[in-house]
Amino acid sequence: MLLGHADLRQLESPSGVADLAARNSGFRRVLEATRIVQWEADPYTRDFTYVGLQAERLLAYPLGQWYTPAFWRTHIHVNDRPRVLEFRQEALREQESYELEYRMVAATGENVWVHDVIMVERVDDTPTVIRGFLIDISKRKRAEDRFRIAVSLGADIVAEVDIKTGEVVWFGQVDEALGYERGEFPRTMDGWAQHVHPEDREVVQAAVEREVIDQRRGLSAEFRVRARDGSYRHWTVRAAPRREETRRPRKFVTVCADITEQTVARAEALQHRDALAHVARVSSLGELTATLAHELNQPLAAILSNAQAAARLLDREPPDAAQTREILADIVADDRRASAIIQRLRDMMRRDTATREPVDLGQMVREVREIMRSGLAIRGITVSTECQPDLPPVVADRIQIQQVVVNLVTNAMQALDGRPDPELSIVVRRRKDEWQVVSVVDSGVGIAPSMQSILFEPFTSTRADGLGIGLSISRTIVESFGGRTWAENQGQSGAIVSFALPPERP
Repeated sequence: MLLGHADLRQLESPSGVADLAARNSGFRRVLEATRIVQWEADPYTRDFTYVGLQAERLLAYPLGQWYTPAFWRTHIHVNDRPRVLEFRQEALREQESYELEYRMVAATGENVWVHDVIMVERVDDTPTVIRGFLIDISKRKRAEDRFRIAVSLGADIVAEVDIKTGEVVWFGQVDEALGYERGEFPRTMDGWAQHVHPEDREVVQAAVEREVIDQRRGLSAEFRVRARDGSYRHWTVRAAPRREETRRPRKFVTVCADITEQTVARAEALQHRDALAHVARVSSLGELTATLAHELNQPLAAILSNAQAAARLLDREPPDAAQTREILADIVADDRRASAIIQRLRDMMRRDTATREPVDLGQMVREVREIMRSGLAIRGITVSTECQPDLPPVVADRIQIQQVVVNLVTNAMQALDGRPDPELSIVVRRRKDEWQVVSVVDSGVGIAPSMQSILFEPFTSTRADGLGIGLSISRTIVESFGGRTWAENQGQSGAIVSFALPPERP
C-alpha cells in the first residue's frame, strides 16, 4: 500500500510509526470484515500487481490466481465485457477517476455483481498505475431484479395506438399476462377489440372514439378481455391522446392493469354481505311475529265472518243477492289486504341480488310503518312520521333500504321496552347538500358511552339473545350505495340513529 504525505511525516518519530501501524491495521480489519477488495493494476493490461485478501472471499479463486495474466479481463461476464473494456479505455485517456458496475464470474460459476471504483495516477499525463476497490453489490442487484420481476408481473401494461393504421405497440408482458406465446396477442386495434368481451366491446370502442379521439381528453374504463384459455380477465384501462398540433390526434396511449383478483374479491364480498343481510332479515322475522299475526288475523277474521254471513243470506227464500254481492266484495278486499301483507313479507325474506333503482324514501318509510304498525301498537308505542314533501328519489335497492329502516325501528322498539309513555318518530328530510337523511328517534335510555364507538360493529348487542348484526348490516347496506350511518344521544333521554344517502346523479 502506498503512503501519503501525512503518513510520511508520521514516520519521522517512533510514536508516529506505531500510530500509523495501528491505523493501517485497523483499516485492514475493516476491509477484511467486508467484501471490499483493494487492488492495484497495470493501466494498460489491467493485470493485477496487488490484490487484497478479500479477493478470495469475493470470487472464491486462490489469491495467486488473481495475479495471472488477463485474469480480470477473462473473468468479466461475457455479456458485460465489451461495454466494460470500451468504457475503461475511454476513461483511462480522459478521467482521473471513474466508477462502473458489471458482473464477474466466480469459481462456483455464479455471477457476482461488483461496483468498481478506479483512480488513475499519471506522470506527465501518462497513466502509470491504477488503483481502486471492488465492492460486492450482488445483494442490491438481486433485490433490483426481484423488484423488476414484481413490476413486470403485477404492474401496468402500456400500449401506444396509431389511430390511422390501427397498429398497437405493446410495452410490457401483455402476452404473458393473458397466457399467449410471445408476440401472439394481436398488435392491431381491431385484433385487440375482438378479444374484448362482446358485452363490453361496443361501449369501450364508442367511449374511446368519443372521449379520446374526438374530445381529445383522458378516459378511464373497465372491461373484460379474453385470455388464451378462453377465460376472461378484468382489466382497467386509462387512455389519453398524444399532445399534437393537429385537431385530431394521430396516436393515443393506454395504460392497462389486470384487476381480476380485486374484482373477484369484491364480488365475493358483495355475496357475503347479501347473505348476511338475508340472515338478518330472517332473524328479524321473530321480532315481527306479533305484528304479522295481528295484521293477518284481522283480514282473515273478516273473511270468515263475511263468508258465514253470505252463507246465511243464500239460505233465505228468496236469497238476498244484493247483500251477498256486497259481502263478496268485502271478502275480495280483505283477501287482497292479506295478500299484500304476505307479499311484503316475502319481499323482505327472499334472497335477491341487490338492484339500483329510484327509491322514494318517504313512501318506503310509510310502508315500514304499515308493516310494523300492530307490533308498535301492542307495545303501546306512540309513533309519528315526518317526511319532507316533494323529495326526489335516491338510487338504492328498495328492499335493502327497507330492511335498514326495519332494523332501526326494531332497535328503537327494544330500547323502549319498560319505558313510561314510549314514543318513536321517523323523520325523512333533505340537507343543504341534497343528501336525504332518515332518522329514527326514540325516548328510551339512550346509548351508553361504552357502546358509542362500537354500535355499528358486527356482533355487538346489548341483548343477551341478540345476534348483533342488525346495525352492522345496516351500515354495510347504506355504504354500498354511497351513504353513511351514525348515532347520537338526544338530550336527557333517547337516541337518534340516522343514515344518509346521496342524491341521484344524471
